[in-house]
Amino acid sequence: MTDHVTTTSERQPEAGHPPESQPPDAAAGGPAAVGPPVSECGEDGGGDTSQGAAELEAEQDHYLRLLRRVQAEFEKYRKRIQRDHGEEAVRAAAEALGRLLPVLDAVDTAAEHHRDVVGPLQTALHSATEQLGLERFDPAGEAFDPDVHEAVEREPGDGSEPDGLLVTRVLRPGYRLKGRLLRPAMVAVTG
Repeated sequence: MTDHVTTTSERQPEAGHPPESQPPDAAAGGPAAVGPPVSECGEDGGGDTSQGAAELEAEQDHYLRLLRRVQAEFEKYRKRIQRDHGEEAVRAAAEALGRLLPVLDAVDTAAEHHRDVVGPLQTALHSATEQLGLERFDPAGEAFDPDVHEAVEREPGDGSEPDGLLVTRVLRPGYRLKGRLLRPAMVAVTG
């Protein structure tokens, strides 16, 4: 008893499938060419060429308007993505720098007591964070603004203050990142 091995050339096509050596349309009995029949392409031999040209021009105008609209939509999309990317970068930087604020406060406090040892580190940290867009603000002597100041102490005034409250001491500096408030300044006010 010998086993018979069938080679590719001996295989018969399965029912409903064209042989592999012929194009699918030719195996199905259809034309092998791709595309619409010649009669559908506008070459019927006796048609009005000016009407055909007008139809082609109208179709061309339609696709040109469509192309311009798609280009405008894509340009809007591209600008929105750039804007969103920029906002996301600022948000990420704000989160990272916000976590560093207690470290900056600790370095500032240490520098008050050991300027000769901690001073260079303080300068380097503040310089690096400023390059990233972090802005420290110390509002001593300014009018109190509840949007950027957090008052934790209030002292009675002597009557020489302008209308409202005046920041007399800064207990903890405030920080902004590219114009956005990261942390309000903790202050004492008089008035």
